[in-house]
Amino acid sequence: MLTATFVNARLAPRCAAQIFAQYINGNMTRYETINSLGDNFIKLMGKGLVPVHILDWKVYYEAYLKHSDILLKEFGKTKKTKAAGITAATFNISDRSMFSIIAFMEGV
Repeated sequence: MLTATFVNARLAPRCAAQIFAQYINGNMTRYETINSLGDNFIKLMGKGLVPVHILDWKVYYEAYLKHSDILLKEFGKTKKTKAAGITAATFNISDRSMFSIIAFMEGV
């Protein structure tokens, strides 16, 4: 969860307050928030404000989105469970872990 320390003028003077406000108001998913941070996400990890495993989760979630798009084009509808299973097998994690990561990233 982001805290007031996130709004730090040194990290992102142009948009930190806007991102924080959108996150608090529930307009952005966690994945959208992480993406909007850009390079500042790495800085926050370096300072210990964001756990390092969130970067792994971001990679897993992006692979899941890629597999989901491929399956959508192939079958004409989203096959989220299959996409999650393919992604879990690719990264050698459990299906349950993948579903937890998806739920976390899509959460507001």
